Amino acid sequence: MEIAKGEVVAITGACGSGKTTLVSCIAGIRRPEKIGMVLVDGLDPFSQLDERKIHRLCGIVQQDPDDDIVFDSVIRDIAFAPENIGLEKQRISKRALTYFKSLELIGKQKRRYDELSLGEKQRACIAGVLIMHHDILVMDDAFSMMDDEKAVKLLKSIISSARKKGQTVIYTSSKYDELALADRIIQLKQGTATVKQLDDIENVAPKGASPVEDTIPGAEFGIRALGPDGTPIYDDLTEDSVLAVFRDIHFNYGRERIIAGISGALGRGRMYRITGPASSGKSTFLKLLAGLIKPTAGSIDTYGKLVCGLQLPSSQLFDDSVIEDVMYQKRASGVSRADARLEAEMILTKLGVPKKLWERHPLTLSMGEQRLVVLAGVFAADADIILLDKPFTGLDSEGYYKVRMFIDELLRERKCVVVVE
Repeated sequence: MEIAKGEVVAITGACGSGKTTLVSCIAGIRRPEKIGMVLVDGLDPFSQLDERKIHRLCGIVQQDPDDDIVFDSVIRDIAFAPENIGLEKQRISKRALTYFKSLELIGKQKRRYDELSLGEKQRACIAGVLIMHHDILVMDDAFSMMDDEKAVKLLKSIISSARKKGQTVIYTSSKYDELALADRIIQLKQGTATVKQLDDIENVAPKGASPVEDTIPGAEFGIRALGPDGTPIYDDLTEDSVLAVFRDIHFNYGRERIIAGISGALGRGRMYRITGPASSGKSTFLKLLAGLIKPTAGSIDTYGKLVCGLQLPSSQLFDDSVIEDVMYQKRASGVSRADARLEAEMILTKLGVPKKLWERHPLTLSMGEQRLVVLAGVFAADADIILLDKPFTGLDSEGYYKVRMFIDELLRERKCVVVVE
């Protein structure tokens, strides 16, 4: 395949089709294992003579923002690369301010990365590459942790700026609206690359589809309020169907208030969705429900077993193989190894994780495959309350619908599912 100077190319394909591998080879951070050649402006990324030139020529934003972060502080991290090439401090400050504004990071410059949402981390990593003014910009699913509207708006802005500068843009995506912005779309399938028209592409995540019906209503995401006597309003929930009650929840990061006075209840057989603008506290609220962090004020009571799937799958994968990771919850609860494996195999099959991956280390899988493995482990826990933080991120259409179908099964079993979108 060839990509022309100034071209905007999207690379798509099913989970595990090789999108990340391909762009990593283009950017010179992964070497092809077998015969072949990658040339970037006539230079070989894997030649010691050309390596430094390639890294000045080509910048990459990786799928997992933690892979791009060097320092704890946002501004220190973003300034690191331009300082390394001898750019004057005044020019660095001017460029940084421009990208902080365009990426909606004003006020976050002096923050530590562990105080940011994953979407904010991704935007900071994008700023760290844009500030270098590379000739070639490679973005590997770099908008996956953001809401769809913000992701498309940001990608449009980056492409518009690149066209004015004559930059080449190469990005991976499985989302319809993101793919539609490219000059050319290349689909990877079974090791081959084919140019495709948008409507002919397989495994594109559905446009504007939502897997959930009920929104947790009030505040940024809106939660059911307490009644005049201080008791929760359950709407049509009967007392024996209530699985969680939260009263006047507040949460601060330092002096910044993230959650302010949210109250409500969750019931059996219900699916709730937590929505809201970027950085409104959606993931923070889910962690509060999960008991991973404690509220600054207020109380949370849960009645039943609870399990949580976090936004970044790699943070929940720890065993030596996919099958062992999915079996973990069952084994920890005293289920025999044979029965735990049978259950894990059933769930992995339902979610479409190929059998050839079951003995692989989970961190060697693609981001979408890792997501499915984490979800398989969550579903295997047989909990009453299932909390899922952006469970469809990085999935192709097949994975999306398989997860939806599994959630439907959970609801028929009278489980409670809470999804951050």
